[in-house]
Amino acid sequence: MAHREEEDKVALTFAPRSASTTFVEATESGFSGGGDALMQQVADSVEGFALMLASLKALLEHRTVLTAVTDRYPTGIERRAHVRPAPA
Repeated sequence: MAHREEEDKVALTFAPRSASTTFVEATESGFSGGGDALMQQVADSVEGFALMLASLKALLEHRTVLTAVTDRYPTGIERRAHVRPAPA
């Protein structure tokens, strides 16, 4: 991922749903650029938070350590963009 000069800001909001459940919302701001580059930043952020929250859920609810993040980006495997450029 390209280095961004602006600071990203992340807010995690926790809303109790019942005595044993909580809804977690992650909001990120500070994206820069536009077009395909911006869409890639957003897609990467969504994917990262989904992996992180799923891993935390497994740990908290089942005491299971998932390696979802390290499995997603294993050493030696080139990372490819997963957002296709918009048609010209």
